[in-house]
Amino acid sequence: MRQLPVDLNSTERYTDNIGDKMPLNEFLECCDGGMFIDYDGHASEVILDGRIISDKPFSPSDLEEGVREQLLDIQKTHGNLTIVWYNK
Repeated sequence: MRQLPVDLNSTERYTDNIGDKMPLNEFLECCDGGMFIDYDGHASEVILDGRIISDKPFSPSDLEEGVREQLLDIQKTHGNLTIVWYNK
């Protein structure tokens, strides 16, 4: 089971960099529908309330190894998450 390193107490603010921001649910739909695959790119950051809580890149295939459940649990407990997708 893969887990992302997450810091819910992070104070690092997200500043628009390279990548496309989207709500977690939209990101999951894109991965489940085959629009995002490992070959295309990776999720580069997880954002909560404008703060970067994880900057460890992960691939769509990591969702099937526990990352999906981890992100959904965080969102359920702490509020809506935003994912930054980096297309290669």
